[in-house]
Amino acid sequence: MNMCPPLFKKLPVSVILTVIVIGAVATTFFGIVPVALEKNEIVDCLKLQAQSKQFELFYLTQSESEMCDRNGIEIAAPVSDSIYDK
Repeated sequence: MNMCPPLFKKLPVSVILTVIVIGAVATTFFGIVPVALEKNEIVDCLKLQAQSKQFELFYLTQSESEMCDRNGIEIAAPVSDSIYDK
């Protein structure tokens, strides 16, 4: 007795395999992208931290400050929303 649903009997094997492959690629992509973005933020914050020690008048934008705080990287620099605040 064949337990396969009627829908699968009509679909070519190549279509079924294509759907499986696309699903696997999408799952992998959405699993890797958030991790890669987080690591990129950490690298950016470490660069900002080094620049804050190198340049006397260095400051962070509000978004840079929030990004580094979110990743637990402390930077001893003032935070400014605009370059025109100086």
